[in-house]
Amino acid sequence: MTRPLILAAPIFLTLGLVAICSLDAAERQPAAAPTAETMGRWIRELDNEEYDVRQKANEGLIAAGKAAIPALAESAGGESLEVTFRAISILARLSEAEDLPTEEAAIAALKKVAGSSDRSAASRAADALAWHKIWTQQRTVEKIKQLGGRVEFNSQRIHTVRLGGDWQGGDDLAILSELPGFQTLYLEQSPVSDAGLAHLKSMTTLNRLFFGYSKIRGPGLAHLKSLKNMNYLSLKGLDLQDDAFEHLTGPSKLMYLYLDEATFDETTLGHLGKLSGLRYLYLNRTKVTDVGIEQLKGVTSLMRLDLMETPVTGTGFAALKDLSSLTYISLQRATVTDEGMKGLGRMARLSSLILGETDVTDAGLTHLAGLKNMRTVDLSGTNVTGTGFATWKEMPNLASVVLRSTALNDEGLEAMAGLTGLQNPNLENTPITGTGFAGWTKMAKVRQLTLRSTKINDAGLEAMAGLTQLQNVNLENAPLTGSGFAQWTKMDGLTYLTLRSTKLNDAGLEAISRFTALQNLNLDNTQVTDAGLQHVAKLPTLRYLYLSNTDITDAGLAHLQKAKSLRHVRVADTQVTDEGIAELKKAQPQCNAQK
Repeated sequence: MTRPLILAAPIFLTLGLVAICSLDAAERQPAAAPTAETMGRWIRELDNEEYDVRQKANEGLIAAGKAAIPALAESAGGESLEVTFRAISILARLSEAEDLPTEEAAIAALKKVAGSSDRSAASRAADALAWHKIWTQQRTVEKIKQLGGRVEFNSQRIHTVRLGGDWQGGDDLAILSELPGFQTLYLEQSPVSDAGLAHLKSMTTLNRLFFGYSKIRGPGLAHLKSLKNMNYLSLKGLDLQDDAFEHLTGPSKLMYLYLDEATFDETTLGHLGKLSGLRYLYLNRTKVTDVGIEQLKGVTSLMRLDLMETPVTGTGFAALKDLSSLTYISLQRATVTDEGMKGLGRMARLSSLILGETDVTDAGLTHLAGLKNMRTVDLSGTNVTGTGFATWKEMPNLASVVLRSTALNDEGLEAMAGLTGLQNPNLENTPITGTGFAGWTKMAKVRQLTLRSTKINDAGLEAMAGLTQLQNVNLENAPLTGSGFAQWTKMDGLTYLTLRSTKLNDAGLEAISRFTALQNLNLDNTQVTDAGLQHVAKLPTLRYLYLSNTDITDAGLAHLQKAKSLRHVRVADTQVTDEGIAELKKAQPQCNAQK
């Protein structure tokens, strides 16, 4: 969030400027340079008992400008505290002059006084310098704003500068040097070109740079060599010259490099190997092919590689088999083929692989069977049926498989029975009926099942009875009545159950009443009636109950007066009245019942 810099000036400056803040007109009036004798008299009159005399002395010294600075500096260390006070106040005022020579001379004088042995004068001069630094930053912030930029603060410290499409300062970024300490610079969509980057080489506190969609082509990246703290660089959407990556050397702490939607010569990606600290590389929506992938074999520090919507087939990954740190690859909506899976199959260290919405089939899965370190695989939106998992017999670490919106069938479920490390498979929106779960007898680690919008029926529920370690099951929009829950006799750890928009009836609720650990039960848009809620009331640990869009009435809600653990009930779009809710709250004051 952008916030103004609000800091108070030192008291001595505030008081001193009361006497001189009305002198702007005097500063602007051209006058002959006063003599040394005249300035000496004005200095002495700074502690005159008469206000008018002191005021005229102030006016004269300010109007004298740079010529008065030596005398003011000398008098600041004198015996009169009043003269010291006013001399430093005037020097502080002159340090804010519009002409640079006067400003620089006043600052030099204040630094000299601040380093003197006179403690009182040195302290006041140091305060004046500190205030001048703040004033300079405020002036620069305003200039940047006038030029179409924006400065953002964090706890009154400058943190981020944004020079976007409205920037009118062109390549002259020298003004940024007046804002020491800021860490983040945005030049996205700005007219700044490579020439402007020359001004950044001395800004060593910068660690996050965003150049996306600007006019930068690449040569200017050479100026970033001195930015030893830079760890994040975005070159999104840039039209980079063929030698762009040759200039990107030196920032040893650079960890994140974003090249999404950029155009460049993929055969030059090998130059990124000079970035010894590069961990995360994003090439989403670029024209990188397997040829470009092969160039990355020298980027030995790489841990994550994103290639969403690229023409990569996967064969190029064979060249990266020795990159021991590369554990995460995303190929979402890339042109990956089953043949390309052979290349990925050689990356023994791989632990996370995203293949969603690609043309990979079960045949391609067989090529990944040797990846023993795999922990997460996303195959959502593919034509995988699951039968290819039969070859994945040595993947003890595989905890998560996302098969949402795939062609997964019950035969495929059976083939997954060897994935004994699975903890939370997502099987949402697949045609499985659930009978394939019968073979999951050794799947002791499965804690969560997402089965929303599947074809799970009561026979499928019966087949799931052996998954006794389940804690969270989502069966929303499945064609079940709940009778199959009668076989779930050992679900002692089941705490979350979502049955929204199913055909669940009162008989199914009777079976559910045996789940003694259940805390959260969603029955929205089901066929349960008032009679069924007597079974719900038996659940000893139930805290959250959702009954919206059902045929429940006040009579059914009355059964819940016995549910001592209940904390929240939602009954929107039912026949429950305000009186019925009031009766429930009367019996269970801790329960928040809402329509």
